[in-house]
Amino acid sequence: MTRRSLVELLLALAAAAALDALLPPFAAAGLRATLAFAPIPLALFAAVARAAPRGRARPAEHAALVAWVLAALGHDRLGLPESAPLVAAFGLLLMGARTLRLALALAPRLRRREAPLDLLPFVLLPAAVYLAMLPWASAARAPNGDEPYYLLLAHSIAEDLDVDLADEYREGAWRSFSDQPVEPQPGDPTGPAGEIYSRHEPALPLLLAPAYAAAGRLGAQLVMVALTALAAGRLLAAARRQPGVGPRGALAAWGLFAFAPPLPLYSHQVWVEVPAALLLLLAIEARLDLRASAGAASWRSWLRFALPLAALPLLKLRLLAVAAPLALLALAGLRRQRRLQVSLVALFALVVAAILTANQLAFGNPLKMHSVEDLALGSVPLEQFLRGGVGLGFDLAFGLLAAAPLWLLALPAVARVLWRLEPITLELAALAPYLLLTASRREWYGGFSPPFRYGLVLLPIVALAIARLLARRPPAPARTLIAALAALSLPLALVWLALPEFSYHLADGSNHPLDRLSARHAVDLLRFLPSAVRPSAATWLVPLALAALALAAFASRARRPRRAWTAGVAAALALWPALLVAAHRLPTRVVELEDPWIAHRGALPYPERWVLDRTLYRGGRILPEGAEAAFVPVPGGRQVEMAVEWSYIRNVASPLALELWADDRLLARLRPGAPGVWQRTQLGPFPWRKGSRLRLVGGAPEGSAPVNGLVVDRLELAWR
Repeated sequence: MTRRSLVELLLALAAAAALDALLPPFAAAGLRATLAFAPIPLALFAAVARAAPRGRARPAEHAALVAWVLAALGHDRLGLPESAPLVAAFGLLLMGARTLRLALALAPRLRRREAPLDLLPFVLLPAAVYLAMLPWASAARAPNGDEPYYLLLAHSIAEDLDVDLADEYREGAWRSFSDQPVEPQPGDPTGPAGEIYSRHEPALPLLLAPAYAAAGRLGAQLVMVALTALAAGRLLAAARRQPGVGPRGALAAWGLFAFAPPLPLYSHQVWVEVPAALLLLLAIEARLDLRASAGAASWRSWLRFALPLAALPLLKLRLLAVAAPLALLALAGLRRQRRLQVSLVALFALVVAAILTANQLAFGNPLKMHSVEDLALGSVPLEQFLRGGVGLGFDLAFGLLAAAPLWLLALPAVARVLWRLEPITLELAALAPYLLLTASRREWYGGFSPPFRYGLVLLPIVALAIARLLARRPPAPARTLIAALAALSLPLALVWLALPEFSYHLADGSNHPLDRLSARHAVDLLRFLPSAVRPSAATWLVPLALAALALAAFASRARRPRRAWTAGVAAALALWPALLVAAHRLPTRVVELEDPWIAHRGALPYPERWVLDRTLYRGGRILPEGAEAAFVPVPGGRQVEMAVEWSYIRNVASPLALELWADDRLLARLRPGAPGVWQRTQLGPFPWRKGSRLRLVGGAPEGSAPVNGLVVDRLELAWR
């Protein structure tokens, strides 16, 4: 960074402090914070522009920025519902256009083969984007999932120089970064004098503690932004080091990794996954250098490879499944260097032994909250592996493609690497144990977090494979596919970033945008999309169809059909109306009672919204006495047979029954069986008239108090 850029950054910091003091209160606190913080990312954008030929902002960009500032200042006077997210989305579009222009302007720097490449502009550009998003996202939602515990550990280290959280819980230290109470987690270890420790490793909080001591939660978030931007820069460096990957492939992989969700969603959040991805990138970079040295590498080069891998399990014990296979892969190539081999084995053994010993002392269990049986993958049903593996990629709430459909390019990219045995084939194969371990877990999706949490550490190697795929101009069908995926990814990215709370799902088989759209149109859109939480035919058929489409597009030899990019965008734009038409025309076969397109009166969600281990429960609705769930199915015939899956919540003796009505015509009245037992009841056939409303009612004598309830999970409809 030049002296001029440093001076501008200092002035931007002063301007941000002045704006924060001078701006009046806003209807949306996030917009006010974003506006006050804006000089800092703008200074970084200006620094990148000076490093990029033809990167200076144009008058139209300045005018658009002024328009956004005016919209932010007067958003509460626009008279639009949810005007603040609309203004945020407008700002994101402007920033995206500016980022794209700067990224393309930086491309000529990659064509120069000077060594080393000046990575600073490629780090500052994503840093500017992440910093611009930080105030809005922070105001939209409090830390959740594991985040509060990492922040609480950082607070304890900064304040007390220890990891005993008893005084933090007692004094409510969580109030310094959240308005949501933070309580000890079940199973957290305790000490003889009332100490309370966290199940989470202290490595990340230790890194965050100095910044937290200086600026609280914001300081910790700035460290996470720096780590995320640095990971983006190291991805570019690793892509460029790959033989046969030119500027085109390296720039495409960097842009996808740095700016397409999920990485921007994690850039300001306190999770171990971004530091883990950075450590993996450092190790892979060192591994590429070792391979290029053809066996003449120094001890320093081997340490550059070994130390990041040794640090991975310090962040989280499960990351040992990433570090160990990569370390074994490297050791296998040291057959003639026994001293080096023994030294590296000793390093990893020391790290693993220290972790296991610390866990034994704190938890009475070297594996902390887990058992040896959790590692017995042979006892895990094949269906669980398939659900977890498919879910990591395709689940409509937690999958990588749910974050950004552009990541579908990972399928042909990985297939190409494995088929051609390209340089990163072994590294890619070495990550299989971690993928299997993650897929085998009941909570494969990572808990209450943005999409693809457990898979985020694997994202760098996937991006490096994509760099090889896009090293040359793709065939025309592939360009059409890329255009369609990009056109789908842009609005999704706007949703996740303009409405940050929407990126947090509840493991109920749906996601927030689709819930809104299904409720608005009163149709079942979820049945067409894959859910590994709530499997259906789409869970398996959609991934197979997308995989076949992607592989065929890149296997094609067509090079010059006209308007390939336009065709892709047109196909993406046609997808939404096609989905709506299909939802209105195709017969309703399965109805999940918790879905938002079902009209509920007095019905309660089952299980409760924030229940732990959500996947242990069936999803459904509780119908107390007198409550109702109703919907209009799309008929597939003149008669219908029904199968109802339901259970009984009994508090007192009562003649409660489940009644099924077609409009005002009673179809059946069902008496429940034993309380707490799920039962499946077959009904029909019944004559059916198109447009009739199917109603499920908790029937009871008039005037009785609603003390009991029926839980209805789903209906299956067979049409004749």
